[in-house]
Amino acid sequence: MQDLNTDTEIIWAKITQRGKRDLYIGGCYRSDNIQFDQKEHIDQIRLSLSLLGRTNGIVIFAGDFNLPDVDWETVSVKPSSTKQVLHQTFIDMIQDHSLDQIVNVPTRDNNILDLIFTNVPDKVNRLVTLPPLGTSDHDIVFDEFDISLDCNRKAPRKTFKFHKANWEEIKIFVYDKLSEFSDYSDTEHMWQHFRTTIQLALEKYMPVRRTSGKRHIPWITFKVRKSMNKRDRFYKIWKHHKSARNEKKA
Repeated sequence: MQDLNTDTEIIWAKITQRGKRDLYIGGCYRSDNIQFDQKEHIDQIRLSLSLLGRTNGIVIFAGDFNLPDVDWETVSVKPSSTKQVLHQTFIDMIQDHSLDQIVNVPTRDNNILDLIFTNVPDKVNRLVTLPPLGTSDHDIVFDEFDISLDCNRKAPRKTFKFHKANWEEIKIFVYDKLSEFSDYSDTEHMWQHFRTTIQLALEKYMPVRRTSGKRHIPWITFKVRKSMNKRDRFYKIWKHHKSARNEKKA
């Protein structure tokens, strides 16, 4: 949604469904680089949220905001913060737009830097952190919302089994039909005859199967899913021991 984008790293998408509330999903990155005007960044985020307006839609706004000095349990600035005004300005902005922050676990070391704001916190079913992606030092925040979306399911359709085709018979069939091309003087009729010939050859000499109309991700096989669960299990163990070591050091 270009009309909600501003002069900062922020992007919005809108999902519209007939008879249901619109869904607005936003992503943002707020740099902590001292070369940038920190207040200006927050002002640009405020502007984007203001453009969204007092919508009746569902809002999910997430990103890396680099604001470690907010205590999200009390929604207040930590007394030790050296940027009290900056953090308080951000809190005021979020509250002005009636949004709740739902991430309650550290996403980088002991800090909650990756945040998710929404106006439907009661619809959050689950929120966990997963191993970082690539060379990132931030955990992935995975959350599930109790929001139903209408999906366009593909209707069951016929597909050919090319690996079981009788290619010799197909070649003979097509070759015999080539002689009929001389009966047509224009390209359009030649093309129609060629297409019909290929279709007839496939239907006659190539087995077919019916595909399911169910939604699925073909590359997420049972083996891959098992490996993903194993990865997540080991990550939880590692994170638990890491937290225990940090407590001992403290």
